[in-house]
Amino acid sequence: MSINGKSDIFNRYFILLFITSVCFCTATEMNNVVLPLYMTEDLGGTAAAMGLLTSVYTAVSALSRPVNGLLTDRFPRRLVMLVGCALYALGIFFCGFIPVMFAAFICRAVQGIGYSAASTANMAASNDVIPHEHLNEGVGYFGISQTLPALFSPLLATTLVTAIGNRSTQYVIAAFCVVATVLSLFANYDKKAQYAVHSNKEEKKERGAFIEPTALVSSLIQFGSLFCTTAIMVFIPLFFTAQELSHALLGAYLTTVGVAILLFRTLLSRLVGRINPLVLLIPAWLCGIAECLLLPHCRTMASCIFMGILFGAVHGIVWMTNGSLAVNRAAPHRRGAANGTFYLAFDAAIGIAATVWGVCIDNVGYANTFRLAACGYGVMIVIGLFVYLRRGRQSA
Repeated sequence: MSINGKSDIFNRYFILLFITSVCFCTATEMNNVVLPLYMTEDLGGTAAAMGLLTSVYTAVSALSRPVNGLLTDRFPRRLVMLVGCALYALGIFFCGFIPVMFAAFICRAVQGIGYSAASTANMAASNDVIPHEHLNEGVGYFGISQTLPALFSPLLATTLVTAIGNRSTQYVIAAFCVVATVLSLFANYDKKAQYAVHSNKEEKKERGAFIEPTALVSSLIQFGSLFCTTAIMVFIPLFFTAQELSHALLGAYLTTVGVAILLFRTLLSRLVGRINPLVLLIPAWLCGIAECLLLPHCRTMASCIFMGILFGAVHGIVWMTNGSLAVNRAAPHRRGAANGTFYLAFDAAIGIAATVWGVCIDNVGYANTFRLAACGYGVMIVIGLFVYLRRGRQSA
């Protein structure tokens, strides 16, 4: 079968990298649930300390993105991916031994470096093994590997915490990273002629650039959109608690978000690059506006499910569209830098927005904060119209 055939999107290396991503993302999702419990219940940490830990993790991940993108282009992707998975595993494993909160900051910084390296290299490797004419569609499909763990990881984590405790669950999480590390060893597609990345002398000179210029526009648009999305994404558990809504309603909302992201990615991924991005982005941003304005009135199971669909639409579609376009115009030997540039914007948006929206919530409350986020989505529509109407359907 020709390497250019559509069915070759799902070649053996794509499937291997997909499974590697599922294992690694399962570990990160579980860690997001277990770490706050472990730090507060076992080590006596405070909410403020947990917030600082998150900031350290996000900052280290963001700052190391450009470097890891460059390393991903200079060295075999599987090597950077392997080192990243191993570092993340070590960061989690040693969390099980630390006696005081201070040591947690070191472990969290190591995790940030590992996460940045592994996720950047994994995405770049998946781009390599997808036929170029189906790159946007393939990136959308591969994104499912990052969404799928969100559906089962929180339940798995809480079940394990109840059964074996916070500390032992840390070791289980580390085991998922070890599996991802081992799988990375077999991603030797670069030794196959059909996946080889060729570049001339001029292109090789570009390898020294930390930021990929062709990915900047999509990355900046992702930054702006995710800045708005973070108002809900980070604070939704606290909002449900403040509104005295049950855990069952929160669980229904979060599960619906995961399912919606999965469905939107699967159904719409093949449209990216074939139509003007505005056809996907504007309806998604309108869903974001509706979510922000209606969420303060959410009280019933049906309304929680509806809100989950809206949030899944805005987060899933915008992430998929911008992520695909960020690598679409990058040369094959610059896909590591392109993914590093995109995820740098991703990390920076969450890190900065979490602080900004947290201050807003403390001063003006949840409802007014969500209204401000709705205004932000309106600004993104204006920016999107300005950018994509000028650049045309293939610009990013």
